[in-house]
Amino acid sequence: MPFLIYVLSLVFLLASFRFVMNLSVWPLANLFAGALIFRGVLALETFVNSAETGALLAPFLGNRIAPENMAPLAFCAFAVLICLYTALVFVAKRRFDEN
Repeated sequence: MPFLIYVLSLVFLLASFRFVMNLSVWPLANLFAGALIFRGVLALETFVNSAETGALLAPFLGNRIAPENMAPLAFCAFAVLICLYTALVFVAKRRFDEN
């Protein structure tokens, strides 16, 4: 079960970067940008799973969250922020186009 939670949170984070595929009119440039984002997420995963980050967050979170759930929670929080940003940009563009 912890592996499933971890994988689903990582998939949610990667799927939240969907807006990268609409950055330019060149599909190959969008593909390369997506590959760079994917590589960045893998680097973020290494950083979040490091022992130093766990030691830094453990006293802050206390016993509220299990240590194995800290990384999936960070991924989900980051993905929610990205989805919120994407939704706000969509609303702003739509409002600008109406005017």
